[in-house]
Amino acid sequence: MPTKWVSRQIFALFQPVPGLHLQRMKGPGSGSGEPVQSYDAFGRSQAGDKNMTKILAISGSLRAKSYNTALLRAAQMLAAPDTTLDIATLHGIPLYDGDVEEREGVPQIVNDLKARIRASDGLLLATPEYNNGIPGVFKNAIDWLSRPPADIPKIFANRPVAVIGASPGGFGTILAQTSWLAVLQTLGTRHWSGGRLLVSRANHVFDENGSITDETVRKQLQDFLRGYAQFIYLNPLP
Repeated sequence: MPTKWVSRQIFALFQPVPGLHLQRMKGPGSGSGEPVQSYDAFGRSQAGDKNMTKILAISGSLRAKSYNTALLRAAQMLAAPDTTLDIATLHGIPLYDGDVEEREGVPQIVNDLKARIRASDGLLLATPEYNNGIPGVFKNAIDWLSRPPADIPKIFANRPVAVIGASPGGFGTILAQTSWLAVLQTLGTRHWSGGRLLVSRANHVFDENGSITDETVRKQLQDFLRGYAQFIYLNPLP
């Protein structure tokens, strides 16, 4: 029997099975009332919400039938049982004005979004692409979230961040996603580059109710979420 073939078979035996849940058996001498602890595919205990991976997903579009908001709703449904995905939109955030900040401080709606980010383990940005770049409404929100500068480490430093996007065009927000890299680096985030999701021709991917009809895209989104959740788990906030 070829040595290389045997090595491959042994290697395969030790690979985690997606979605596999394992149980730690009670050892000799353990009390009969001791619960059997279950673990997910990443080795995390599944006892209670404290072990859940919490992702805050922000849509950069204000449209009621936004493809990017629909993409996040689909992600919410496809997230693994040990992952929660909360969706935020940018409705109500005013244009950044330094005079307003000096006179009135940071708007409460921005402080509320800051609190939601801080309560999360990771941040997922769903960005449209306007004129080959980041939409103004999305960049405006980040400009508010970074005020005052002393809040940047509290909100963004070392926070795992991933970027996805959907567009009716043929390039799937690739230029907008690339433009985000400099912003995320400036804020000191920990960008996950292990996967990329570029949904092009989005008008053919979603139906009139905002549901994904393309099974390939659905699978890509599910794989992306799994990879990002694992990245968050392996790179926890300090």
